[in-house]
Amino acid sequence: MLDSDKSAFAQMLTTTFTVYSRPAPDSNAMRVWFRLLEQFPLEMVQRAFDHFVATEPKFPPTPAAIRDLLGANADNRPGVDEAWAIALTSRDEAETIVWTTETAEAFAACRPVLDMGDEVGARMAFKDAYGRICGTAKQRGEPVRWVASVGFDKARREAVLRKAESAGLLPAPQVAALLPPPEPELTEAEKEIARQHTKKLMEMLAQGRANRDADMAAAAQASRDRVAAEKAEIAAKVEKYQRRAA
Repeated sequence: MLDSDKSAFAQMLTTTFTVYSRPAPDSNAMRVWFRLLEQFPLEMVQRAFDHFVATEPKFPPTPAAIRDLLGANADNRPGVDEAWAIALTSRDEAETIVWTTETAEAFAACRPVLDMGDEVGARMAFKDAYGRICGTAKQRGEPVRWVASVGFDKARREAVLRKAESAGLLPAPQVAALLPPPEPELTEAEKEIARQHTKKLMEMLAQGRANRDADMAAAAQASRDRVAAEKAEIAAKVEKYQRRAA
């Protein structure tokens, strides 16, 4: 979750406790709640709260219960092999990738070796850097953070970002900000103007074809007339020659 999600999270928590007819946690407790769950996107946290309310009718949730539903007991970071495979995808500038900040940092460290053509050495360097960076982050209690690196293939971009959104790796507002805005809906008046323009264009094309066909027909007739005239002239010369010979 982001700092901008704190208000929505506080409302979510208050609503949940209201369902159980319990007072909402005070501001200090809310800060603890947020700190323990901030590594997860707001949408995932909301689904966890909804699941808890649907399955536990008596007692309100605790941070530990929600973290259990979110799978917080398992490390949410990709393994080194998975992270390496994701990182290699970033070499194609057309591709949009969603990776962790730790993966991006480790790949930046090994990229010079990879650019020299030594993929084995680059992978070893990546493995060392990734393990060190993730280890430091875990010791500090820093949550994993997924980010997008946008490629220039727009069709692939939307597919990758939507998949990351569905998997809970990226929040919906962030995905929406990375995608082009939807085309505005045309009014009926605008649709009618577009239809009239299309009609005029089709009429112009049809007239152009008709003019071209007429020009071609005229040229063909002129060619036939010229050939006929040449034949008549030749026939006349032949007849004149034959009269003289006789």
